[in-house]
Amino acid sequence: MLSVPEVVEDPQLTARGAFVKATHPQHGTFLQVAPVLAGTVAPTEPVRVPDAGETDTDELLVEAGLSPAECTRLRECGAVA
Repeated sequence: MLSVPEVVEDPQLTARGAFVKATHPQHGTFLQVAPVLAGTVAPTEPVRVPDAGETDTDELLVEAGLSPAECTRLRECGAVA
């Protein structure tokens, strides 16, 4: 059984591009699991990890076809954060 630090340093996983760099405003730079679906292109720059309170929920809901009013209603009733 490998620890998390050992896994991200594993030569075979590293050679396969299993991890990408990520940056967090408070926690700095670290490695995280790279995209794993066939055909997915791994980012060339570090991935920005937002703070826990920062979300793109409304943007995603609007892209899914909901109106801003529907997003507000879902937020107010606690269905989304």
